[in-house]
Amino acid sequence: GEGGGGGSSSSARGPRPMRSSDEDEVAHAADGDDSEHRAKSAEAIGLEEMRALTGSYQQLVEDVCPLASGNTGAAALAAKCTEKGDRVLVQKTQPIHFINQASMPLKICLFTEDDPLCAIPVGGIGGSCVVILGPGIRAQLRPPGLGKRFQLKVLEPHLMDTLKYKVTVERNMSVQLRSHECSIDRAR
Repeated sequence: GEGGGGGSSSSARGPRPMRSSDEDEVAHAADGDDSEHRAKSAEAIGLEEMRALTGSYQQLVEDVCPLASGNTGAAALAAKCTEKGDRVLVQKTQPIHFINQASMPLKICLFTEDDPLCAIPVGGIGGSCVVILGPGIRAQLRPPGLGKRFQLKVLEPHLMDTLKYKVTVERNMSVQLRSHECSIDRAR
């Protein structure tokens, strides 16, 4: 019928391939054997065997950079992985903590330390470093990148946000926001 309600549309798509009952039995048997095998494998595999199964760093480099000559590819990949690992570690382990102790909502925005205009927040407009905190609400911001210091703008959220104050903050700080000032605990 019209409207695509309950009619069969197999003629439009063509017939589906059918599995024989033998194939179904083999598939079910394989599924059962596979789950039993995985359970036994998890118990029997030691750390060294797990490392052998997952491969070495050098094998990864050879798989990713097969045309790299010598250790040049390995060194470049190691440097890139280390840089990204450092960036993620800093971002995850050194957030900036905020608590709104004002009686009104406050909008907080983080900008890079060297941004003279404070026009585009870290992470972009509406990104991860722009938050509106209600009274008594806490937040942790994890600015991307390796930057240690940031400019914090505290605004009163409206159609046109009103600037309350601007201060410099660092990673791993705790910032208590008030309506016209803030206090900063450096060590956390």
